[in-house]
Amino acid sequence: MELKANLAPKKISGNSNQQLENEKFVRKRECVHKLLNIWTVVKYSLIAIFLSLALVLIVSIGVPVLRANHDIDSKIYQLGKNITDVLRFILPVTITIYTFSYRESKQIASSNIGSMREKIQLNMFIVFSVLTFGTGMILHSLVIVYNGLLLIWYMLVIISIYLLAILLINSFQNINIINLSKITINLTNDSIRNLKKLMSIWNGLEANQVSRLITKQEERAHAHIESTYQILKYMNEKNMNSMFDRDLKNLEKTLIIFNNPDFFNLDEIEDVYIQDEKIEIYERLYQTILSNQVKLIVDLFNQNKIIKAQEALNILTTSLYPKFDHIVLHQCYRIELYHLTSNFKLDDIHKFSPLLKALNQMEKEKIEKVYQNLIIRAVENGDIKFLCNIVYLVTKEEEQDNNKDEISPIQLIVAGIVKRKIVQKDVHLILRAILKSIELGHHACAGFLIKFLVTRFNGLDIRISLANFSKTNANVVLDFTENEQKTTEETDIQRNDFNFNSDTFDYCYYKMAILIYGQQVFAKENKLAVKNTESHNKHIEISKALDGCEYLNYLFEKINKVNSSYGLLYVTKEDFMKDLKRKVKWEILKSNSEK
Repeated sequence: MELKANLAPKKISGNSNQQLENEKFVRKRECVHKLLNIWTVVKYSLIAIFLSLALVLIVSIGVPVLRANHDIDSKIYQLGKNITDVLRFILPVTITIYTFSYRESKQIASSNIGSMREKIQLNMFIVFSVLTFGTGMILHSLVIVYNGLLLIWYMLVIISIYLLAILLINSFQNINIINLSKITINLTNDSIRNLKKLMSIWNGLEANQVSRLITKQEERAHAHIESTYQILKYMNEKNMNSMFDRDLKNLEKTLIIFNNPDFFNLDEIEDVYIQDEKIEIYERLYQTILSNQVKLIVDLFNQNKIIKAQEALNILTTSLYPKFDHIVLHQCYRIELYHLTSNFKLDDIHKFSPLLKALNQMEKEKIEKVYQNLIIRAVENGDIKFLCNIVYLVTKEEEQDNNKDEISPIQLIVAGIVKRKIVQKDVHLILRAILKSIELGHHACAGFLIKFLVTRFNGLDIRISLANFSKTNANVVLDFTENEQKTTEETDIQRNDFNFNSDTFDYCYYKMAILIYGQQVFAKENKLAVKNTESHNKHIEISKALDGCEYLNYLFEKINKVNSSYGLLYVTKEDFMKDLKRKVKWEILKSNSEK
């Protein structure tokens, strides 16, 4: 689905019940976030206690049994004193246990922040325990007791014990990897759902209560996502395979909820314009998910857990492939694919094979810069085997609709023109790779690419592409953002180019033209298999390609000297090379006479 960024607000068509529900949801989230602050808990707790105290004092005026009673049962008094003494030790011990649990959970997942409920319970336990201890010290040390006050104090004791039990349970759950992973994935799921709800309420323009909640919710979502991946990494390192598989599948369900058109409720509205501010929030979260998924894949491959790595890779290429047709999201995706491919050595074929297979399932135009990066690496490393694997994927043609009866002649013509442009773009990339191979002296790579070029492509496409090939467009800096970047600094990091030496460009270009022309002539004379037999008569215009070359004899000497290193059969045939040289000179002479 196409997703467009626009500042026009979304039309609100919800009824009053929906608005009330949204307001209730916002108030609830606001209250929860406030309770994360311990001083807020202190304030509300003191207010509640003072109100209870005032109520008891008012009632005690009319109810004698609640007035001061110095003949209080000694056993009850002693029990209260013992409870106060116990609280003196429980509070620091509990905090110590919780701190230990917190540190242990951080060892497993350094980004773990726990749930908001757990943080609120901790704050409430601290507040009620301190109040209970302080009140108990006053009541039982000064022996100034109202039965009503004592009743309130015992209520505080019960609440503190209840909160203590919950806190201890949470502490032990945090050091249990099974419970911790389950809780963290649930928190990730909840944070994404809450963010989705808030995004649907916010108009994307004004800074208000909802936008502030979105900022806080986004921070928690980032932390929970990172914690989930850190737990998966921990499980992988400890070989907790069954748990890893279970949690990876559960995580995928959450990721599908996020990477879904329903995230912006696009199915419920006619207008699919989404505000830039919302896109930026979504992009940041998407970037966090992608980068962590790529790190997980790399870790699995590096530990030679190929099957699990393939499962994680499948999530990246299917569940995380952008479901919104938006520039920025595809940009993020390409960058992470670039990082993924850059983490592997080209000779790690058992790692690259599933990766190349996954890339082959994607739209080529969306990831062509990733392919270009792989070709550059293969050429620079002189890796013909990998180069052979990648160039066939790079130059694959997307399947077209073969039912021509339903397509008008004009549409067929337009489709043919578009197809030729795409093919010529592929030829241009191969020409750049050949030129770089010659520049680096990687003769075998140059020879393979030349044979591939002549065999794979139509001669006319090669002729047109080479005619348009120049020092200017060969050195055009292409980046993964395709000029859609927001800042120059972002582009500088992501640049991916062949970086030709301008001083030797002409020399390498002339040599490339001669080698391609020679292969075309040799293929025609020997009737070698090519993609289109008509291409035998569509050789490159060698006279134009060598226009201005003043050292033709030297070029042929250098080519003959390399000989079989190119892997081109015709270069090893002395008679053929002499005839080729005469033919080239004749074409140049004929071209000059026509000027």
